[in-house]
Amino acid sequence: MLTPTIVEGQRVPALRFGDPRAFALEAALCRFAVGPLAPLGFRAADIRSVLPDLRGGAAYSASQATYDLRRLRLKGLIERVPKSHRYRITPWGARTVLALVKLQDRVLRPALSLDTLLPRLGPTAGRALASIDRLLDALSTAATA
Repeated sequence: MLTPTIVEGQRVPALRFGDPRAFALEAALCRFAVGPLAPLGFRAADIRSVLPDLRGGAAYSASQATYDLRRLRLKGLIERVPKSHRYRITPWGARTVLALVKLQDRVLRPALSLDTLLPRLGPTAGRALASIDRLLDALSTAATA
């Protein structure tokens, strides 16, 4: 997921961790993963209606939605609902995007804000951030294996 791959002979670009567009896309998928409409799936138009709010009002075109949905499908995070223009999140996809969104919200953002405070916090915070960095490396290696 974090690196480009070849699936069914097609190159699939990475979903970069920390990228604002990828994060907004993952957060949008979390919305469609739960609730009464989850079994029905979602359309590209549903993603297009949600993403601008998650990206601070930035435009999100139909071609961007098509590109992103293709990446998500080939990475195994979503699947097409047969004989329709709808997608549904795979069980693996739901667990993955939820973990990535939580990791970004609860670890990455606070860690980046700690960067300016690090000199005042001392070596304990530095060791904690180094530990998080090693964990993220291990997770990305496991995800691409």
